[in-house]
Amino acid sequence: MLLFTGRGTKTCDGVSRRRFLCVGSLGLGGLSLADLLRHEAHAREAGRPVRRKSVILIWLAGGPSHLDMYDLKPAAPAEIRGEGESKEGRFQQMRVILAESVANRMTEAKLKQVLDKLKEEFDARPQPERLENFDSNLAAETQQRAMYAILASWVAILLYLWFRFGN
Repeated sequence: MLLFTGRGTKTCDGVSRRRFLCVGSLGLGGLSLADLLRHEAHAREAGRPVRRKSVILIWLAGGPSHLDMYDLKPAAPAEIRGEGESKEGRFQQMRVILAESVANRMTEAKLKQVLDKLKEEFDARPQPERLENFDSNLAAETQQRAMYAILASWVAILLYLWFRFGN
């Protein structure tokens, strides 16, 4: 069974990033390297050029979209393109966002808030719990659950072997 939900950092829709990547990699796993090379060879034999594309994805979970900040789309209509100003770069098809438009979005109060939060996180020292700090009932219950898990896994292994090689 293929599950999208699971433990870990979740996005707004409840899908964890790790599960999303696992499911996505299953789709890519359907195409092996041999298949990809065979398709390229067929394209060359047919006289079609093999176009290679690169994609850069900047994942800002919870932050503003990079499309609004750095991918300005200057030729797009005003309701679609980003808010920042840009100028021509040194190379063809390259536009550079002006730093003032990004810097103006970061106020001094926001910067102080971010720096205080980072300082708080870096100053916090983790205090690992030791086994002797647990309540004895909790330790016994944990040990009992571990024994049940080991027993269940051994039963599953034996049943698998019996059904697999029993005949």
